[in-house]
Amino acid sequence: ERERERGEGRDCDWANWRTRVLGKGVGAMDEKIEEREGMSAGIYDHPKVKAIMERTPEEFLQRLECPVKKTNIDVKYMYEERIRRSEAQKCDSQGGTSEAVEGGNSSLGTSVEAAGETAGGGGRVDDSTAEEPETKRRRLNDGSAKAERAGGKKKRGKANRNKANILQNKRDPMVILEQSVCRHVFRDEKECGDPNCKASHDKEAFLLKKPADVPFDCPFITKTNPTCRFGLLCRAHGSHERLQADPPEGTPVVQQVLSFDTKLQLQRRKGVVRYNYEAAPKVIAYVKDHISKGSADMTPFPVPEKKKIDFTNKLYLAPLTTIGNLPFRRICKEYGVDITCCEMAVASKLVEGHLSEWALLKRHASEDVFGIQIASSFVDVTAKSIELITKEASADFIDLNCGCPIDIMVEKGMGAGLPKRYKRFREICHTAVMASDLPVTVKMRMGDTEDERTKYETQIYAKFKEWGIAGTALHARTRQQRYSRLADWDYIGRCRKIAHIPFIGNGDIYNWQQAMEYKERTGVDSLLVARGGIIKPWIFKELKEQIHYDIPASERLDIIRRFCMYGLEHWGSDSRGVETTRRFFLDWQSFMHRYVPVGLVDRHPEGLQMHLRPPSRIVGRSDLETLLSSPASSDWIKLSEMFLGPAPAKFEFIPKHKGNAYAAPVL
Repeated sequence: ERERERGEGRDCDWANWRTRVLGKGVGAMDEKIEEREGMSAGIYDHPKVKAIMERTPEEFLQRLECPVKKTNIDVKYMYEERIRRSEAQKCDSQGGTSEAVEGGNSSLGTSVEAAGETAGGGGRVDDSTAEEPETKRRRLNDGSAKAERAGGKKKRGKANRNKANILQNKRDPMVILEQSVCRHVFRDEKECGDPNCKASHDKEAFLLKKPADVPFDCPFITKTNPTCRFGLLCRAHGSHERLQADPPEGTPVVQQVLSFDTKLQLQRRKGVVRYNYEAAPKVIAYVKDHISKGSADMTPFPVPEKKKIDFTNKLYLAPLTTIGNLPFRRICKEYGVDITCCEMAVASKLVEGHLSEWALLKRHASEDVFGIQIASSFVDVTAKSIELITKEASADFIDLNCGCPIDIMVEKGMGAGLPKRYKRFREICHTAVMASDLPVTVKMRMGDTEDERTKYETQIYAKFKEWGIAGTALHARTRQQRYSRLADWDYIGRCRKIAHIPFIGNGDIYNWQQAMEYKERTGVDSLLVARGGIIKPWIFKELKEQIHYDIPASERLDIIRRFCMYGLEHWGSDSRGVETTRRFFLDWQSFMHRYVPVGLVDRHPEGLQMHLRPPSRIVGRSDLETLLSSPASSDWIKLSEMFLGPAPAKFEFIPKHKGNAYAAPVL
């Protein structure tokens, strides 16, 4: 790349590049080198050098076997490098000294430097007008957008913070130790029958290093399952004997994990027959032949009869990436939310059989109305993923994510970037409706920018009923706004009149008086709660009972206790599961600490809004309330240690989310 910057362009004439760049003819250059360095003119009579000098540029490039076409100036430097090496070999064979070779190198470097000054000034040849080949241009443009936004430098964003937190879990000495022990001895608590097993079998040494048990009973021992799948690795192993003597009933979790055979079929393992899609190929062919071409005489596709879901007067917990996990949704169900939805799953990863993506689709038995949200930008991937969800998962409806503002999603045509491509958006909506008997909803934003508000209002919402969409949720902000400024509920009201389907409003719902005012003003059927439910999950109780709930600090602490208990049940009760639960709790606490207790507010509680920044330090009515409102991540770690035991040595947490949507500080 350094040498490429010295290039002059790709349209250089090879025949006179020496004359133009060096300002000298070929003979003059040879005489100059011979004069300065005292090298023998016979060097150019060497057969290898002659062969190099007589090659055409095409032959030279062909011999390099380089897949990317080089600039002529690059060829010149490679050409001179070949000559230099030949000169060095000739000098060595004739007994020449190393000083002569070094002198030749310095002369060549001086000539090249002078060439750069002659051509471009400042020792470099201007390459700004040169056109890069298409292959390289695509390769460079893959990551160029973020680099441009960061002023030419790689921006260390939120993904890096999340990655750092995950790596801490993987580097935990206890997690590494658990991975090095024999599964038969420690998990199944049996004798290892493999004489060649290289894993550790020393129980006493392991128990000496094992941390203290967490203050919970093992969540996996019930009447239907009398053993724990983690065995000695369980961080609640001390309760095993007592629970096995009198096992509890337990609360079952609907596990949505692919079977081993289906996983192999999706991952296209060698020797395994690929997954047999039944409805998807027909849907893809129909969309390609009729919807894409816009045929007026198209034959109606036999759409399966849809399940009926009532979206009227419901409280809907928005699909929340990272924080909207199963333990968090269980907490919200206990406070009265009606409809829940899993975290956004990428359709292509579901089709490829990624178990980490399928794990997002788990549904708890308490979630009576449950949806699965997917993000996709291709018709074939959408059809296949929805057929897989219908067969392999448990859901009441499917939600298409058309509002995610994350740049990497928008650049791939998903999330908020999908409605901008109207034709593709229409095709994917038709595909989702035809591929399953589950109702299909769409989550939208107002547009990518302020200029697209009217376009979405007139072109999209009026078509939803025609396309077969069962309902839509609208977040009243554009993608560029992210979470800044107040949500435009007047825009929601206008779109509600155009769309003749159940309409769900979203944006700045933080207390019951706001929510009722928004609903009466716009006429929406239901309300979608997002950040308000993260900061205070008891908001659903406030909305249903129409009260300002002054929750005591002890109940807030009990919410954390229940979340940790549900986390061990969901992610596992070994050390890895404990640390995973700790990380997700800390992500949640980075939002939940912003709650200002109603009893500490010196004005009417409905004046509290999400866009107002809370005080930098809240002194509560008790030490516990002060600790729960602390903005310091070290205090959040102390809260996690109350229920999950001491954090690993040198553990630190970097908040993934930072509130940047505050209007003004509240003093």
